[in-house]
Amino acid sequence: MTQFPRSVPGLPWKPPGRGTFSDEQQLVVAYDRQAGVLRIDHVEKSGSTTKHVCTRA
Repeated sequence: MTQFPRSVPGLPWKPPGRGTFSDEQQLVVAYDRQAGVLRIDHVEKSGSTTKHVCTRA
């Protein structure tokens, strides 16, 4: 995969319908402008990660 020059690690995340950030979920967001690829990793407290990738057409 493309090396992502811009990355924002550790954004606090609160799933819709939850009142607090207490479960320590985070989003790690990276964007490769040249390739037009946005990657969002949803990281749970347990370390489980769900990856989402969007490619600009």
